[in-house]
Amino acid sequence: MQPQNLTPNTVYIPWRERAFLTIQETAEILARSPDWVRVRIEMGDLDGARHMQGAPLVVTVPSVLRFIAGIERVARQAPHRAVGRAHLTVVANNT
Repeated sequence: MQPQNLTPNTVYIPWRERAFLTIQETAEILARSPDWVRVRIEMGDLDGARHMQGAPLVVTVPSVLRFIAGIERVARQAPHRAVGRAHLTVVANNT
């Protein structure tokens, strides 16, 4: 996820090496919407911070890494089911 609009004097820093991410960057990393990220902050799943009063809300990188690790842990523990066709049975009584 490297931005395309870098100026010649701008140095790209990979997101894992930063302290904070914007709401939009976090949403892109997690493949979710910015509103979803805000809800996760409200629920305490991600840590939000403001650098000063009135500044935009940002997300801490350590909380994003913890969230991703938690998803990976749950995915490893989930039982693997065989993929097949779902069957639907319709029962109707027209009497």
